[in-house]
Amino acid sequence: MISAYTNQAGQRTYRLPQAVADVALALFPDIDQCGAVFRLAKKLSWCDVHTLENIALNFSHIEAVDFARTRMEKSALVTWRIN
Repeated sequence: MISAYTNQAGQRTYRLPQAVADVALALFPDIDQCGAVFRLAKKLSWCDVHTLENIALNFSHIEAVDFARTRMEKSALVTWRIN
């Protein structure tokens, strides 16, 4: 499960399954793991990331990467049509 925790000093800690981080790295191989995860979060909705997590944990890495890539392409098309 993906979670975020903020301590009293305001420091935020994120936790997520390694399978989700592996998908992010597959999609964004040119940057480090942390950067890839944040870029993935910026490109997908929270609902899509949750679905991606379920696919990565319960099915396969390849299916999770394909799902994320498809969702990002659809998002890019919507953005392109609006502009």
